[in-house]
Amino acid sequence: MDDIDNLNAPAHTPAFEVNKENDAQGEMMTADDDTSLHALRERDPVGFEREIEGYRAALREYMDFNSLRQAAREVGLSPTGLSNFINGAEPYVRTIRKLRAWMASRARRRDEDDG
Repeated sequence: MDDIDNLNAPAHTPAFEVNKENDAQGEMMTADDDTSLHALRERDPVGFEREIEGYRAALREYMDFNSLRQAAREVGLSPTGLSNFINGAEPYVRTIRKLRAWMASRARRRDEDDG
């Protein structure tokens, strides 16, 4: 590897390395994993769909007054990932966790503003 490759190495992380990291964090979505998307949906299919659609609606409303980039930054997603989610893409487990945290922080801010 020459110096250029060494400088660019972090930008060229192979997909299997990313998947190993996600797997180590329990983020991979497998049917056997109780934190998988499948498991979340199986526990309460109607509630799960309502939760996901609620996030989409909240994000659309938030983006009436803020940019996609601002919303993505607050949620912790890329603008493309957030846009895909809002437009109906199936979320990853990690995305759901980030959305839950974002909604909780919004609720806390509202409570602080009202209090």
